[in-house]
Amino acid sequence: MKFLSILTVYMKRTIRDKMFIFIMIVFPIVLIWLLGNAFSGIMNDSGSSVMHASMIYTLEDDSEASKSFKTYMVDAKTDTFTFYEQKDREKALDGIRKNTYDAYVIVSENQIEIYKNSVYNFNGSMAELIISSFVDRYNMTLEVLNIDPMSMANQNNTVTGFTKVIPVNKTREPGSMDYYGVTITSMFIFYGLIFISTYIIGDQRQKTRDRVLIAKVNTATYQWGIITGNVVILLLQMLLLIFLGIFVFNTYWGDHLLVPVLILTGELIMVSSFGALLGILIKSESVVAGISQLVIPIFVFLGDGYTPLPSSGIFGIIKQFSPIYWVNHSIFNAIYLNDYHNACISITISLSVALLCTLVIIMKQKNRRKVHA
Repeated sequence: MKFLSILTVYMKRTIRDKMFIFIMIVFPIVLIWLLGNAFSGIMNDSGSSVMHASMIYTLEDDSEASKSFKTYMVDAKTDTFTFYEQKDREKALDGIRKNTYDAYVIVSENQIEIYKNSVYNFNGSMAELIISSFVDRYNMTLEVLNIDPMSMANQNNTVTGFTKVIPVNKTREPGSMDYYGVTITSMFIFYGLIFISTYIIGDQRQKTRDRVLIAKVNTATYQWGIITGNVVILLLQMLLLIFLGIFVFNTYWGDHLLVPVLILTGELIMVSSFGALLGILIKSESVVAGISQLVIPIFVFLGDGYTPLPSSGIFGIIKQFSPIYWVNHSIFNAIYLNDYHNACISITISLSVALLCTLVIIMKQKNRRKVHA
């Protein structure tokens, strides 16, 4: 009962802290949104895609070329282009100049003209290749009919597309929102150690801890009540960021959400234990905050929290000393590769550090009892 009372008091005081709400909830949400949008152009989110290219066309007459283009290109409804008819040449050319459309095709009896924007020319070049393919096929058909008009009589009217984009062994890759949804969540869990350590230091400085211990509460109950309270607080904060990411930013956490949650839970247990140890060993809130503000960004940087770093050379070696590196990469491997080996390593590292911190705390408490005795 005393344990639950201490846990509840810690949670109430932390939740009422406006700085906690801002740093641990509001700030990471804003960061996910800012970084996700800022890096969307270079992290598989945006850019010109041939699957969404658009072609505008004009049929100058009712010739066989125009009919064939309408039948085998426009009506085929290929996955490559969306076709729009425009009878006004000037409007169509203006659309090409402004990059509203990727290509403009003019079809007449004797020729086919194609216009594309030379600045944004990826889809335009693809359109040129497709139209060339159509022209070659049309010319070949005319040659065959000139030689043997009956050779095409038994051909069916099935329309076949000229191109088809087929991904080979293509797996989903993280976009910017997916990437920063994971890395920002793991980063701000680590900042939770500041709140538990400053809480413990503040209680010691204000003699709150001594008054609690006088009220027939042993040191272990007091200590583990605070640590457990911090675990619960960080767990709620983590789940809030995950579900806000999923429903607001469309962050992808994989088909097995339990695995990333377990990895992050291991991290927050480690953070709570380490933060409690800092609160016991260090007597100044400013010193704890200073150390945290120095160490955490380094861990995050080495853990690819801000941007992916090279995995070879000196960086590849140094990165493995960052606990956030194991957290982030075990989550990404589990989500995108269905590889849970690193997840086991990450959870083992987190729980091992938590156990080591717990043993040091227990030894510190025993030494304190001997001194008072």
